[in-house]
Amino acid sequence: MMRLLLLHVTALILVYPVMPSCPQSVAYAAATEMRSSQPPEWRRMYHKTLQRLVHWQKVLRAKLTRLTRDMRDDPWGASFWTFLAIAFLYGIVHAVGPGHGKAMVGSYFLNRSGTLKQGVLLGFLFAFTHVFSAVVLLLAGRAWLQTSARSLLASADHWLQKISAILLLVIGLLLTGRTLWTCLPHRKKHLPHNPKADLKSLCSIAAAAGLVPCPGAALILLFALSQQLLVPGLLAMLALALGMALTVTLSAVATIVTRGALLRVLPTSRSMVVTGRILGVGGGLVITTLGALLLLSAT
Repeated sequence: MMRLLLLHVTALILVYPVMPSCPQSVAYAAATEMRSSQPPEWRRMYHKTLQRLVHWQKVLRAKLTRLTRDMRDDPWGASFWTFLAIAFLYGIVHAVGPGHGKAMVGSYFLNRSGTLKQGVLLGFLFAFTHVFSAVVLLLAGRAWLQTSARSLLASADHWLQKISAILLLVIGLLLTGRTLWTCLPHRKKHLPHNPKADLKSLCSIAAAAGLVPCPGAALILLFALSQQLLVPGLLAMLALALGMALTVTLSAVATIVTRGALLRVLPTSRSMVVTGRILGVGGGLVITTLGALLLLSAT
């Protein structure tokens, strides 16, 4: 009898860990697991914002498509001016999303100090290069090569993305290397601790980052060309580039102001030099990393 009782107790001890818990415990464990598996609040807000941006772009593109059809009978009437206004608004919204040069422009002005005028210049240079590279490709496919503009854009985009990535990679390495070069003891007296933006590097970064055609601009221009609205379509590209330039310029100006304010509040000149070099190396490395990632995605 005692042996049988011990056998039952042993069985209970062995089975107890795998026995189901009470319903309240199961529900609590499930709720805890669900809460732990949910993404953080900032990530949910980020994805929700991206979804709204995508939705607004679809709405604006649909309105632009309807307006191109309305403009067939009266190309220069009220629909034309509405078309330009919505193209400008589309450029602003389109540039707010990921990409579109904001990281490149911001990283450049982290690497070196710049004026507000230079920030505006770089924003406009990038936006117009980004938009009108798509215009050139589409018109080349339509007029000179006698092939489908869409197929030409698709094939050229792959190679232009590679070229753009290589250029960004080289520029990022040069900016980083120059900043590190100023840290060497025998160079500290000959090179400025706080390098400044110049027209040559501004044009280089704008050309490298904006070389890849803007798909949103290409799509809108295709709508206009399908309705034989070449001149209104080109004017819409100008409006779109202005809207995109506004967004990118705000990113550049914000970086310039933030960098300048950070350096001004530092207590000593040495800390300003060290912080300036850290920002310079960081900005150059960001451009290098973005170029490398763009190259990997294109291969």
